[in-house]
Amino acid sequence: MIRLGLVGGAGAYHGRAFSALINGPAEGQASPEGWPKYTAQVEGVRVVSVWDPDRGTAEALARAFGIERVVGRMEDAAEGADGVIVADDMTKRHHFRAKPFLRAGVPTFIDKPLASDVDEATELVDLAVKHGTPMMSASSLRYAKETEDLRGNPGALGKVLAATAVCRGELIYYGIHPLELAVSILGTGACAVHNVGREGQNVVKIDYRDGKSLALIVYAGISYLFQLNLYGDKGWRQVVVTDSAAFYSNLLRKVAEMCVSRQPPIPYAETLEIIKILVAAQKSLYEERKVMI
Repeated sequence: MIRLGLVGGAGAYHGRAFSALINGPAEGQASPEGWPKYTAQVEGVRVVSVWDPDRGTAEALARAFGIERVVGRMEDAAEGADGVIVADDMTKRHHFRAKPFLRAGVPTFIDKPLASDVDEATELVDLAVKHGTPMMSASSLRYAKETEDLRGNPGALGKVLAATAVCRGELIYYGIHPLELAVSILGTGACAVHNVGREGQNVVKIDYRDGKSLALIVYAGISYLFQLNLYGDKGWRQVVVTDSAAFYSNLLRKVAEMCVSRQPPIPYAETLEIIKILVAAQKSLYEERKVMI
């Protein structure tokens, strides 16, 4: 059994979803109104401890999903655990909580985004490398069921020359979802970013060193969706991601595997490039120019 500690985010969607998919509802407990309704789908893993700055919120999560221990000190979430999940708490500052675990050598998953600042993201990677700590940070859409065949056979469409990736929401906080969905297939090598949209209506052209282009569209006002279009010299594909239980579960399995192998499942350079693209897209919008990365 792989044991995980949950650090923060007990009152936010991801902390609840992760707990539900790993532990399932506690016996005799029904998920409160508005909480995720997932059942346990990640076998051989259990959330055994939770810390949150609001202890009452942590206790509510523990009751709902049978988490054994609510700890009063953040660092104690790692006691008796094989790794920790530093969950998104919607402050965009959750990543700072990862530092003591990285220093202590505890396998650490940092919920998306790794940071909203390139220097802060780089500092976390450097800390993981310095202490030999396996670290992972990703959008769960990297592991969408709907793109599984393409990730396993990247040549299915021939050479992909162009792509579009679309979602609703804010550029960095939500734009990481379709961007990482695309990068999981296109790979790395971005060299220039130009946001030709406006605040809340981001249209970002991302150029790659091998000549392909990705258009990342992140609009605040559109309906909820995650869509990817890929255009290759041997075919094209439209992907609409809808199975959230699958992409969350697949992500959590990767986290569990990392705790056993002590190998990061995603190259750190790839994780950093995703952050660099998003930050460059924000800078491009504000400065009304192309930004090189």
